[in-house]
Amino acid sequence: MTADRDWKPRFDNPIKLPDGRQLVTLRDAGNYITRLPKAKHEAAKWQAAMEALILVATVGGPTMLARIGIMQALNRHHVREFDLDRKPHHRGVPHAVTMRHDTLHSIVQAEIWIECNVGSS
Repeated sequence: MTADRDWKPRFDNPIKLPDGRQLVTLRDAGNYITRLPKAKHEAAKWQAAMEALILVATVGGPTMLARIGIMQALNRHHVREFDLDRKPHHRGVPHAVTMRHDTLHSIVQAEIWIECNVGSS
């Protein structure tokens, strides 16, 4: 018995691609990944993103899980840099430090869910 796949759900926020296009639905994301050059498509981050995408489409999980996988794959070569000269937040603390706990908690929970259900590729 094969699971039904629903590729119509929309991401809460479209994923912006480097070329300016946007991925709006799970189907858009699946089509984008399958059309990547073979070397990029077979990269571990893109394979994990596709597995998360299929999992969301078949099991019906939150689209945020697929979004996180795709965003990680899109930004896999990006090195985060912190600007120490950045203007401090109005409380004297940089904004990143004052991120709401519930948002950070949601992101961490989503990453743990992906890791447990998709595994590290």
